[in-house]
Parts: sequence; C-alpha cells; structure tokens
Amino acid sequence: MNKNKQKVIAILTALTFVLLAGCTDNKAAETPKTTEKQVETQTQGNQGTSENKKEEQLQDGHENEADLKTFISKEGGFSLVQPEMWNDNVAAVEGKNAEMKAEWETSFHILVDGKADKESSALMTITKMTKANYDAISKEEGPTIGDKLGENDKFVWVMSTPQANPYEEKSDEFKKFNDMMLDFEFVKKNFKMNN
Repeated sequence: MNKNKQKVIAILTALTFVLLAGCTDNKAAETPKTTEKQVETQTQGNQGTSENKKEEQLQDGHENEADLKTFISKEGGFSLVQPEMWNDNVAAVEGKNAEMKAEWETSFHILVDGKADKESSALMTITKMTKANYDAISKEEGPTIGDKLGENDKFVWVMSTPQANPYEEKSDEFKKFNDMMLDFEFVKKNFKMNN
C-alpha cells in the first residue's frame, strides 16, 4: 500500500510540473521600419520625490533599489525608469518613422551578442506623434496603434508591443524576450513626458 501511495504522489508531482511549465506561441511579429540610431541608457540620481516611486516599484517586484536607471529620449520628449532586469539586456533604437507619420519612435530591443537585435521585433515601442496624426490614425480601420501613455497640447505618446515572441521557442533569446517584457501599467507608471 505504501508503494502505491509513493507512485501516485510521484505521478501527481510530475503532472503538476508539466502543467506549471506551460505552453507558449511562437509567431513572428512585424516591427515598423525606422531610421535608426542606437542610444545609451543614462543613470539618473534618485531625488526626494522618486523615493515613493522606488517603494512602489519594489512592491511590484520590478526593481532592486540599488540600480534604478532612467532612459531619456531627448528627441522623443520622454523618460522611462527601466526595470533592473533590463540592465545589460535591452537597448533602445531611435529614429523617425515616416510610415506611422511619427515625430519620433523609440524601440526597445533585447541584446543578442551585445548588440540590439534590430532584425527582430522590439519588446515595445514608444511613438511620439502629433495629436492630429494620432486622431487620423485612430479613426482608420484595423488594429489599434497601441496604448496611450500620455499627451500634451501638441503630441501624443503611444506604447505598442509585438503580438508574439519572434524567436525560436527553445532558444535562449525566446526565454530572454519573454523575461524582459513589461506590462502597460508598469510602463505608464514609470513614463514621464519631458516636453
């Protein structure tokens, strides 16, 4: 009887492990073409009002208090406090995007062999466009252009993400891409317009 219990427990444990492992979908997603330049993330000092933000991020499990970095896009007119997990794993590629009629576009790509993998889909893209262009594109048929992060009198900033992981399912890049993905609420909370 004891051996039967052990077998049942072993089978249940194995089934639980298989179920927890989960399944993923591996479809390619397209990234808009941009005139590109790779940019560096800048470390910015944490001052008085950022203490509350740090506490919130720590509670969300996205940050380690020691290494908060802020990406600043001068042309894009925004800054973004990045999660610690992006340190040495993600780089930004910026440029104009005529196809989207964007003033500026910043795409965040995982690093492969120390360089931004611009040939594959970005983890996310933040697009700065005029309100007029945003309104016109929003009225068009088809998929939405993304989620609005912010706006001022002249511009709208939109975040878009790929529909699927572009890498082979069993590759290291596939796992890295999944690990580096951010949700909209995290980005919105850590996004700041600078103009």
